[in-house]
Amino acid sequence: KFFFVDELGYEPSMLIGKNMDGKSTVGALKAAQQKLKPLKAFDADSLEAVLRPLAPELGLKTGQLFSVLRVAVTGQTAAPPLFETMAVLGRERCLRRIEAALSKL
Repeated sequence: KFFFVDELGYEPSMLIGKNMDGKSTVGALKAAQQKLKPLKAFDADSLEAVLRPLAPELGLKTGQLFSVLRVAVTGQTAAPPLFETMAVLGRERCLRRIEAALSKL
């Protein structure tokens, strides 16, 4: 479903990762945005290569960061593998959805 809609309907509270608050969630989404914008290749391997090391840089566990991103880009807490899903959705759609998620927080 999330592949075919422009606007995702989810509660803002779904964005807040485990043991996170609004501020840390906003920080995580903004940091991910900055990593994704300049990526030359937007494939699963490239996405994982920039996003996996981002979690410890932010003082987060990978699961925390990935759950926030999963909700932001799919509107769901459970979805197909994150990086493959993001690659299929594409850079522009992912960045628009992250921006929309930030506006909900």
